[in-house]
Amino acid sequence: MPWATEEDGSIKVVDGAPVAIIGDKETPFQIDKYLDTSKALRTEAAQNREALEAAEAKLEGAVSLEDHKKAVADLEKLQKKVKAAAKNGDAQPDPEMAERLEELTAKLGTLEQAAADGQAEIARRDGEIFELRVKSRFQADPHFVAAGAEQPLSWLTPNAAFNNYGQHFKVEDGAVVAYAADGKTVLRTPEGARANFTEAIAQIIAADPEGKTLMRSSGADGGNGGGSDRNGGNPTTMTRQSFDALPSNQRAEFAKRVGEGKAKFA
Repeated sequence: MPWATEEDGSIKVVDGAPVAIIGDKETPFQIDKYLDTSKALRTEAAQNREALEAAEAKLEGAVSLEDHKKAVADLEKLQKKVKAAAKNGDAQPDPEMAERLEELTAKLGTLEQAAADGQAEIARRDGEIFELRVKSRFQADPHFVAAGAEQPLSWLTPNAAFNNYGQHFKVEDGAVVAYAADGKTVLRTPEGARANFTEAIAQIIAADPEGKTLMRSSGADGGNGGGSDRNGGNPTTMTRQSFDALPSNQRAEFAKRVGEGKAKFA
């Protein structure tokens, strides 16, 4: 630090303080204030390093991705504090701290990607389990598949029924559990037991505003028309929901007949 000098070459003194040249200005150098500030900065630097070590220890001991995120958030707050102090001229940047924080943040990015990949794999497996445990029930239930000489109870094909009502079912602890439309109420028998798949489907269709048109026994046109088989028939009216539940070839046939004026939507 350059000092201001008198004409005789001695250091200029003002009010008992030597005068330093800072930039292009002469400023009295308060040694006591300088020592106090220096001590405070050394203390703060030591505290910051202790905080960094504590945050790193917290990160190393983290057992979940959420713990890792919190630990890195603590490190980022500390780094912002140090940068702000340096910007205000109260301290010097700490390159080592910045480098360690960058390494830890990169580690977090790797952990987050691994967690995302793991969640995607879990979702894929859950989807496979749902297909095996739930969709297979639709493909075997008497509401949608002929049992012996009997026709299915509804006009719905298994796939259409699954698309319409699959969301009512969940696989929990290896068992298929049916829920009402609110997604919270478990469907049960009058005796209070959990409804089996066929009992649940009967309740779900009964609660559907369009349910009656989907059941053969109602005498309604349903998906194909009263008295016709599941893959044929010429209904003259049909609700939109019943139409949406049809296989694609039957939707095309009904739409064609609507265009010809031979059928209409209810």
